[in-house]
Amino acid sequence: MKVKNDFVTNSSSVSFCMWGTICSVYKLPEETICSVYENYLLSNRSNDNKPTFDEFKESGNIINEFENMCELYGLKCIVSPHSEVAYIEREISSMKDDETYLDFKKYVEDTFKIIGFNFNPELIEGTWFDG
Repeated sequence: MKVKNDFVTNSSSVSFCMWGTICSVYKLPEETICSVYENYLLSNRSNDNKPTFDEFKESGNIINEFENMCELYGLKCIVSPHSEVAYIEREISSMKDDETYLDFKKYVEDTFKIIGFNFNPELIEGTWFDG
């Protein structure tokens, strides 16, 4: 075994493997924005001052509400802190013991359709570095 006695650094990188897509958070399809709005209305039933669809689109809450909707359906929306890119995905590590890879992929594909997200999911592997 080798022992390093001089300066040692730790990197701030994270590797990931997921099934999903990468998109611009500022260019969500209109159908997806409609789904986000409907989900917002359902989750805020007690609010008497519900915004119209156009007011909702202009409010700047779409990204937060989209993240909430993804979570509701078992997906994650991870917005890159340094760009307008978002990863809409389900991590491979979330696969259940009795779930096949085909079942896992189909769940993501079906969920994309339910939330009006017209993208074809694919395997995404990468690393984020923060430092």
